[in-house]
Amino acid sequence: MRDIRAELSQNVLSRFYITGEWVQSHSDQRIAVINPATEEVLFEVPLADQIDVDRAIAAARVAFDTGPWSRMTGPERSEIMARFVDLLAKRAELLGRLWTAQVGAPISFASSAFDVNPSASPRSFHRGTRRSPSWPTSWEPLSPPAVPVS
Repeated sequence: MRDIRAELSQNVLSRFYITGEWVQSHSDQRIAVINPATEEVLFEVPLADQIDVDRAIAAARVAFDTGPWSRMTGPERSEIMARFVDLLAKRAELLGRLWTAQVGAPISFASSAFDVNPSASPRSFHRGTRRSPSWPTSWEPLSPPAVPVS
């Protein structure tokens, strides 16, 4: 297997992505990512502490409340998700190898998790919804709620 660490940016290995930028961890602690098949340390990453977690949660809340996502229509969100799937597709081979190395999943299984076949992936859903003439504003349950039997 190729050296995965060499294929990752230094930011991924040393920082967190919060508020649209790579930031240093509050904590100096690191955690090893270990290949369970070989027990080899693949690389180390920062270990978030409570301050890091609180900072990420606060940033997500502000982004949702004041950013564009919460005001977008379904088709607009679908466009963004389609772009996201396209970006995943470009990194699918690396992501599959990372998952295999980190959790010991067979490469065939790990690779299928990032399969971007248009007929079998979320891309087909997202691409299909943006062509929809309307977007539902509410959802009806598929079946009535269960009623307890006395």
